[in-house]
Amino acid sequence: MQLMEQHRPHVLVVEDDAMIRELIVTRLELAGYRTFTAPDGFQALRRLGEIHAEAMILDLNMPRLDGFEMLQRMKDAKLIQRIPTMILTGRNDPTDIRTCIGLGARDFMAKPFENKQFLARVARLLRKPKTVATAEPQKPRTMARARPRSHQRRVPFFWISGAAFLQQNQMRG
Repeated sequence: MQLMEQHRPHVLVVEDDAMIRELIVTRLELAGYRTFTAPDGFQALRRLGEIHAEAMILDLNMPRLDGFEMLQRMKDAKLIQRIPTMILTGRNDPTDIRTCIGLGARDFMAKPFENKQFLARVARLLRKPKTVATAEPQKPRTMARARPRSHQRRVPFFWISGAAFLQQNQMRG
C-alpha cells in the first residue's frame, strides 16, 4: 500500500545572494515547504510560468530586474493577487515599505531575521484570508440576550422614561 505524500506548499525564493538563498531554502524545507529558487527578477518571472507557486519570498536589491520592478510586473500581469509575496531585504526604509505594500506585497521583513518569526510570517502569508462570503455569519443579538451597558445597570429604564414623561408634562403646562 502506497502512502500519499502530504501536500507541501510551494514557495519561490528570489534572492541574488547564493548563501542567503540557501539559508532561506534550508529553513523553509526543514519546516516542510517545497522550494524553488531564482537569482533575479527575470528568472523569477520565468519560474512563475513553470511552477505553481503558492507564495514568494522576494529580495529588493537584485541585478537585472530588482524587487520593485518584479512587483510592478506581477501587479500588471495580475499575478500579485494570486501569489502572496513577502519582501525579505536588507533595506528598512519606510518609503520602501510603503512602495512594496502599494505594489501588492503582503509582508515586509528586514534582514537579518529570526528563524521563528520568519517561519511564522511565511505561514501567515500562506493562510487564505476569510472573505465576506466564507466568513461564518454571526447570530443577531436579541434584546433578551443583549447585555445591558454599564450606564443601563446604574440607571433603571423606568427612571429615564419617568424623567422624560415629567419633562414633557412640564413643557406643556
